Amino acid sequence: YSVILGVIIKQLNVIGNSGIPMWMAIAMSMGPLRTAVMDSDLLTAILSHGLLLSLVILTLHRAKKI
Repeated sequence: YSVILGVIIKQLNVIGNSGIPMWMAIAMSMGPLRTAVMDSDLLTAILSHGLLLSLVILTLHRAKKI
C-alpha cells in the first residue's frame, strides 16, 4: 500500500509541476489523501472517496505545453 500511495503522491507532484495551480491540486486531493492515510483503506479511498476521480480531473485539467 505504501508503494501505491507513493505513486499517487508522485503523480500529484507531476501534475502540480505541469502548469496547474498548486492550490487546485491541493484542494482536490487533500480530503481523499487524508482519508487514505487516517480513516480508511487505500483501495476504498481510491474508489469511493474520490482519490481516483481527483487524479483524473487534475490530469485532464493540465495546461498543454506547446
